[in-house]
Amino acid sequence: MEVTLLGTESRILSTVPVELLVNVDGKIVRVAIDWPTIRTLVGDHSIDEVRVREFIRQNRPGFVLAIKSHLLSRGVPP
Repeated sequence: MEVTLLGTESRILSTVPVELLVNVDGKIVRVAIDWPTIRTLVGDHSIDEVRVREFIRQNRPGFVLAIKSHLLSRGVPP
């Protein structure tokens, strides 16, 4: 399974989950990460859009692995 993180879909707001665009075997899908998870990963202190984007950029391989693991555990691809 080929998984490529393309980037964030829109502005990062604390009122909605952070959405990432991901290419999975040639199909574009959206992956949502809720704010409790973001706070756990990034840390509670002064979370803003720039900090979250930088965290995602620095941890791309980890996000790809987590997404691939999640998809495989759900039986994707069929």
